[in-house]
Amino acid sequence: MTVCLIAQIASVMPVFLLGAFAPLMTDDLGLTPFMLGIAVAAFYGAAAVGALFLAPFADTAGVWRVTNLSLAVVALCGILMALIADSFEMVVALIVLGGLMNGSIQPATNVIVSRFIPTKRQGLAYGLKQAAIPLSTMLGGIAVPVIGLSVGWRWAFMLSVVTALAVLLMTPKGREPRTKTGNVGRQRLPGRILLILALMMGLAAAVSNAMAAFLALAITEQEHSASDAGLVIAAGSLFCVAMRVGLGGLVDRWNLPLMWVVAALLMVGTGSYLGLAYWQTLPLLTFSAFLAFGFGWGWSGLVLLAIGRASIGSVGASTGMTHAGVFTGGVVGPMAFGWVVQEHGFLLAWQGLAVASTCAAGLAIWMSTLLNRVSESR
Repeated sequence: MTVCLIAQIASVMPVFLLGAFAPLMTDDLGLTPFMLGIAVAAFYGAAAVGALFLAPFADTAGVWRVTNLSLAVVALCGILMALIADSFEMVVALIVLGGLMNGSIQPATNVIVSRFIPTKRQGLAYGLKQAAIPLSTMLGGIAVPVIGLSVGWRWAFMLSVVTALAVLLMTPKGREPRTKTGNVGRQRLPGRILLILALMMGLAAAVSNAMAAFLALAITEQEHSASDAGLVIAAGSLFCVAMRVGLGGLVDRWNLPLMWVVAALLMVGTGSYLGLAYWQTLPLLTFSAFLAFGFGWGWSGLVLLAIGRASIGSVGASTGMTHAGVFTGGVVGPMAFGWVVQEHGFLLAWQGLAVASTCAAGLAIWMSTLLNRVSESR
């Protein structure tokens, strides 16, 4: 689990560092909100490609081999970002390469959980694994006052290098052990259900990733400092970690309807985006950010658990398809949000997130019915 957690932190950290340091990078690279949206969208677009075409190798070619190769490339991207990234085009090129590796690592870590973690602890395991993403935003937020305001934004990207190299030293060496999962028939959800899951997760991810990428700019737009914005992001991310881990432990103890819980989380997220749209004082913005991070972004581990339970022996391929939806949402959400902000302002952009979050909650309720039918037919 330590390997899974740190691997995901390393692979997703660059895009959240980009969002957290956007106010500081504006002066050096001339970033506009729309350009930031393009860069974040490029990361998730590349990750979608990686999830579709590289994730199945985690089921067949060796999950540790896939993870290690991807992490080595992530470390290289971080080094180049710190040393030679001197233009928007260079930043995008490195972000795209890192996104491809993220698309490979996330399904690979799902396979690790499904193979090596006992079934009765997989809710907590997926929660811990998915805690990597808000931990990355927390580290990005902390890095603003600690690193960015002292030695500059470039060296903050060395955080991804350090974490990637740490995992490379920790991964098991040698042949992978045979597991019970490999000795039973493969079960995969029907393609129609995977597509609907991908749509639901993509819509929810479009909302949460746009929120995480632009929250710092939104807070500074209300005449609060970049340091305040970074600390709000860090605190909200920490709350998201607690929610994901706590919910994972909860569903291990009680047989809760996973997709209904997901729908409830998304609806609380809807309210948080409306708060970000209309509130301007730092305490109220902080409260809304807590709800957005903890509830609006706390759903992912529960969805992966539901998919893992229904996809024995093919977790990599199944979650590769749904992660492709997540990453596609990561493309559309930040890009659309950035365009709306540039053309119409933050108010309309936050309102749009509230509508999209409500639609995702509706899809989660529908998906609960479909998954129950699949379970009853087996």
